[in-house]
Amino acid sequence: MARTINKIGVFLFECIIKEKIELEIKQRAEAMIPKALNMAIQVLDQTSSLISLEVSEMLAMYLSILKKTGVNEGSTVTLQTIFQIIVKRIGYPSWYSFDQEVDANSSEEYFDRFRNALAILFINMAAIKQIQGDIVRYVSELLNNIKGNTGFSVHEKEVPLYLFYILGAAISDSEIKLDNWNKLLADPRWAILDQGMSLVLSTADIFSTIPLVFLGFEIMVRYAGYFEVHADLLESCFKLFTSEL
Repeated sequence: MARTINKIGVFLFECIIKEKIELEIKQRAEAMIPKALNMAIQVLDQTSSLISLEVSEMLAMYLSILKKTGVNEGSTVTLQTIFQIIVKRIGYPSWYSFDQEVDANSSEEYFDRFRNALAILFINMAAIKQIQGDIVRYVSELLNNIKGNTGFSVHEKEVPLYLFYILGAAISDSEIKLDNWNKLLADPRWAILDQGMSLVLSTADIFSTIPLVFLGFEIMVRYAGYFEVHADLLESCFKLFTSEL
């Protein structure tokens, strides 16, 4: 069923983006898309990662179209629902063992593929200019929640940090270049970069497990240009992660 919904959705979106197609066909496709989207969102929120993964292609196509056309009131509500599901489901489940040698048909392998698909959806969504600010503010709130709070599990701490990490992929290449970091950090829209890096460098207890240490390294690599502006913090970075290994 999920695979069928995905194929129908992809076909409908192809109908509305094709230039050489009859107007009547395009209008019928546009009329059917809301129902197809609702069905796909229900599948995305299923407990089975394997089933939910089936509709990721269709939803990624939808977000790519919105990046070009912009959003309206109806699509804003849809985006909010998709975003809530992403945040809820992108975190590692409690049964995940972080075993690096998992079977190709294991639940962990299926979850890894699903998590990667959710990350792509998040990146595409965060690249939509009209809602980018809202997404950045929400991730900022999640980061604030784990700062100094010892009540969260490792899995719960990982989600805000991972979202902060993949948020970098939604920042345009022209902004993320090393020679633009002074300008980038001076822009109020990206205050989250100072916030996230400060959290990573000052909260050693967050990186209490090897998977989170690896995520911390990945954050440092993605935002390496940060140390072009804050070179004084580079030593703290090395001390933080070498002490946890």
